[in-house]
Amino acid sequence: MVLRDAFVPGQGIFTNFGPRLSNSVVAQVTNHLNRRAFVTIVGNYNTLHFFNSGLIDTSAAGFQVGAGYQRTRQEAIALVYRFDDLWFTGSSEKIRDHVIELAYEHRLGERLLFQIGAGPEIDFIREPGQSAEFTSDTRVSWTADTSLRYQFTRATKLDVGYNHYVTGGSGVFRGAVTDRGYFTASHDWSRIWKLSLTASYMRNANLMPLVVGTTNVPEGTAYNSVFGGFEAERRVGRDSNIFVGYLARYQTAKFNLCPAGICIASDFVGHQINFGFVWRLRPIPID
Repeated sequence: MVLRDAFVPGQGIFTNFGPRLSNSVVAQVTNHLNRRAFVTIVGNYNTLHFFNSGLIDTSAAGFQVGAGYQRTRQEAIALVYRFDDLWFTGSSEKIRDHVIELAYEHRLGERLLFQIGAGPEIDFIREPGQSAEFTSDTRVSWTADTSLRYQFTRATKLDVGYNHYVTGGSGVFRGAVTDRGYFTASHDWSRIWKLSLTASYMRNANLMPLVVGTTNVPEGTAYNSVFGGFEAERRVGRDSNIFVGYLARYQTAKFNLCPAGICIASDFVGHQINFGFVWRLRPIPID
């Protein structure tokens, strides 16, 4: 039971400069101990790199271990531990993030799937001036994930959810506390065509103080972002598809940041066109 995709670089703060390169590698193994109990192990590594800018390159590596129990055909519970080590190119700052979540899942026939998880989150933060490996500040907080999927028909479904967790800072901060609420509606027009509409709100608050040029950014300073758009997807095989989409975004903050002369304004309106190719590997059973 993995409630959210916590294994990709956070990119919830919009900037008016590119290009960037984002890479993620995720491996997952699930073992069913019996008809009701199961264990899942996930390993991950990801990077976010910016070209020709003063934005912050981030990397993260970690793992997740979860044990679950299927109480009934409709209900399941799980206990999850997740660890992420986040670091930043050219800086001694580092974040070691520990999360424990108690998760619950409920299904109502083929139409409704509800998941919720919450628990403590402990971060060991090595801030500027703390050069020793064992010297760090400790932040004790909470994490939460919830999602709801409703299948109106075989072709139409709705997804809504909320997440609260620590991310890498999207190239602007060295670590951020991220709140994310999202809404997605999708419809299969045919066996090969699918259309999705999405809307989302994100708040990214600075996890540690930051100095950019002459601007001091204190801990807790936040960017608030709203975006929405659509995506058309076409299947080109059993395990692959192509997609094209459009995204509009609006962002507010109480300050401007200008790393290397590239300003991230307090009010920001942007438009983005996406296209790409997706290829998925099938699960490999191990006897």
